[in-house]
Amino acid sequence: MFEVCFFLGFLLVSLVCQFVFRKEKRARKIFLALFSLAVFYFLSKAIISTFLTYRLWQKNPLSHYLLPPYQSISYFLSYSFFHFFRPFVFNFFFSFFLFLVMVALNDFFQERFFEKEEPYLAALASFFCFWPTNLIYLFLVLFLGVVFHFLYLIFKWREKKRFERRISFYYLWLPLSFFVIIFNHYFISIPFFEKLLL
Repeated sequence: MFEVCFFLGFLLVSLVCQFVFRKEKRARKIFLALFSLAVFYFLSKAIISTFLTYRLWQKNPLSHYLLPPYQSISYFLSYSFFHFFRPFVFNFFFSFFLFLVMVALNDFFQERFFEKEEPYLAALASFFCFWPTNLIYLFLVLFLGVVFHFLYLIFKWREKKRFERRISFYYLWLPLSFFVIIFNHYFISIPFFEKLLL
């Protein structure tokens, strides 16, 4: 519960920054700093959990046999990676890949689809939506973006240049991450996504 509140609080700060620093050059630096801070938090948590688990196993009359010199350190390291680091690493690479794809699309299409700050917003928001809910998150952003675009075309059907304009995803990234985090438990209870859990 504490961690969920932390995520939501962190995203709330990001949302405030999104409105305050909109279209400013320093906005990308702020979002990058927030993302780096989030990475530092999760990495520190994984390292501390690994250290505490090692100490706990050392003091236990049974589990200390799973540590050197009775057992190779590789066993404990693989256990720690699987339980503490793997979710973080997987989420980091998912967010980073999303960031690279959006930057590449922006460069190729000359920022036709995304504003300059959006790759940073998307990476930050998806980083907090742990696997596999970040797949749901990404789908919701794209789905609502398409829906809003079609609604725009319908209501602006008399405008000649309606096809030249686009609906921005800018204000979808962070609010939808709030939604996915709050209802995370319901999403992962879906059989398909339950099978994808790490």
